[in-house]
Amino acid sequence: MYFSTHQDNAIVDLTKVENYITNQMLPLYVMTTNKDFIREQSVELDKFLTEHHIKHKFHDYGDDQHERQHVFHINQINQKDELAKKCNLDEIRFFKEHMT
Repeated sequence: MYFSTHQDNAIVDLTKVENYITNQMLPLYVMTTNKDFIREQSVELDKFLTEHHIKHKFHDYGDDQHERQHVFHINQINQKDELAKKCNLDEIRFFKEHMT
């Protein structure tokens, strides 16, 4: 199994995302942060998509001086975060590029 980190064996069949991804999928937008609790899975998804030539865009936000958590870009406490703004604009740009 490609995405095997911290999964309960009882639900493994429900989480085999790679079984449902084909080269006929629409382009995917994948983003994560340096302190995202699912960062490892996002990085593995990026690898999987790249290895299988699935069109996608991967962004990894934050660094040691600018740590960000999961869903930092929609955090209502800090809506003036410039990195969150960049993240949202990157995502908007991606979808605009792929809308027909």
